[in-house]
Amino acid sequence: MPSGTMFCLYANFLTDIVAHKEGETNINGSSGHAANYISHLLLIYERAESMGCITEDLACKHVSLHLQLRQLDEARKLAAKLCSGKLAESVELWGLRITIEIRCTTKSSSPSDADLQSLFELLQQILMKVSVSKSENLWLKVCCHHQCLFCFLLSKRAMSYTKTA
Repeated sequence: MPSGTMFCLYANFLTDIVAHKEGETNINGSSGHAANYISHLLLIYERAESMGCITEDLACKHVSLHLQLRQLDEARKLAAKLCSGKLAESVELWGLRITIEIRCTTKSSSPSDADLQSLFELLQQILMKVSVSKSENLWLKVCCHHQCLFCFLLSKRAMSYTKTA
């Protein structure tokens, strides 16, 4: 009978092989046998999810693998899917998701108001799924490292106060 622990151990085993073959943990641009192990590792993560054995750790490693492979769109879709499913209360997974969304909105230029509104709504979703005490560090991290988002949040708050006054 498969379990999350079994998938986790197997994924760790394959990750160690890939890291050993490449000589480091950066697996982007892998070739030969390592690429074969990477595709097998992706299948392991997908199988764990399809069999209902996905854990927070496996989910985060799966998303992170796509990021290491520079598959930003794939990582974005996967994180969104996992955050809306069984792992909706995973702060670590939400942290990856918000980081990916910030990367997507800031990769070309400074984010537009629509981009910032989208990030703000994502942060609101986190509060609906995860308790404030657990998500507080995530909010602080986002606002401290992304000043334009913090300013946008302040302006939104100021506007809501003016409307109620």
